Amino acid sequence: MRPAFVEVNLDNIYHNVDVLLKTTGTALCAVVKADGYGHGAVQVASAALAAGACRLAVAILDEAVALRRAGFDCPIMILGYTPPEDSGIVVEHDLEQTVYTREQAAALSRAAVILGKRARIHLKVDTGMGRLGVRPDSEGVALAAAISRFPAVDMVGCFTHLADADAEDPGYTRLQLQRFRDFKEALLSENIPVQLFHAANSAGAVLYPESRLDMVRVGLAMYGLFPSDRLVGKIDLLPAMSVKARVAHVKMVLRGESISYGRTYTADCDQFIATIPLGYADGYPRLLSNRGAVLVHGRLAPVVGRVCMDQFMVRVWEGVKVGDEVVIIGEQAGKSISAEDLSRQWGTINYEVVCSFSRRLPRLYVGGGRANQAVSSRR
Repeated sequence: MRPAFVEVNLDNIYHNVDVLLKTTGTALCAVVKADGYGHGAVQVASAALAAGACRLAVAILDEAVALRRAGFDCPIMILGYTPPEDSGIVVEHDLEQTVYTREQAAALSRAAVILGKRARIHLKVDTGMGRLGVRPDSEGVALAAAISRFPAVDMVGCFTHLADADAEDPGYTRLQLQRFRDFKEALLSENIPVQLFHAANSAGAVLYPESRLDMVRVGLAMYGLFPSDRLVGKIDLLPAMSVKARVAHVKMVLRGESISYGRTYTADCDQFIATIPLGYADGYPRLLSNRGAVLVHGRLAPVVGRVCMDQFMVRVWEGVKVGDEVVIIGEQAGKSISAEDLSRQWGTINYEVVCSFSRRLPRLYVGGGRANQAVSSRR
């Protein structure tokens, strides 16, 4: 174990899924793409399913196959594009593939017939996100009808993705939902068999009850993070990720001496400087040079000098010693630094912050409740 690591509280994942299920009153798909938003896909998936999630979703084929190989037998949905030539892998592993073209559906159908299995698909509808999907018009309905007639194909779901559900103005989200409702009615009127209609992401699931439909797809909120300030106070979420380290070195720097590459920080008086053993290769960005801060002994210690690939330095005080805990994200002695705090400093969003901490940082899983028991059963 390095003296720098990511700590993930699986009981908080369990708590968040439980709260979201009670809030929405509908089925929940746990989104564990990007290695569970940096938290660890296998561990988060175990905790989420133990709390009542009914299925998992990832972005790419490799992520889905990895979950199957880890022993998950629940439905697993691939939200992104899979090349038609990989359709056999999708069908072989009983995965649910997002589809929005005839070519994709045809390839999955051929693979299913060859393998003697069923291809399970979700039709993606672009109601205003502008990424993937069929338009919610007559051509989209005709494509859905054609796909439903392909041999060995089951249209498990039809879904859309909300582009602006966390915004103050609800107008665009309501427009998207109306487009999707109209498309749903058109499919039903044509007797096109669809098992699940789903639209809500984290923000939609909390803020728009009409978006919940047959299932919600929850990513960020499951990890205890808020898509925007609009959700703060509306649901009781607990952040699952902390990032911690141990002080590697403490030295006295004399007035006029400089710190790190480029000599961008020069001591204006004699002062204590601590070296922290992680850097931008671990996900702590160089742009926090001379800007960031960490918690040591429950006090903010400012970053001084440039952040290096594997280390950075902070200004501390007498009494700080090698081995003392350093909190980059998390709580210490009643003080806290959140992913949102870092995102404001980085000029980005909390999604990117938690996904940025690389696998060079070991993951330490904590929590003594049902979530931890579920994970232990898969080790």
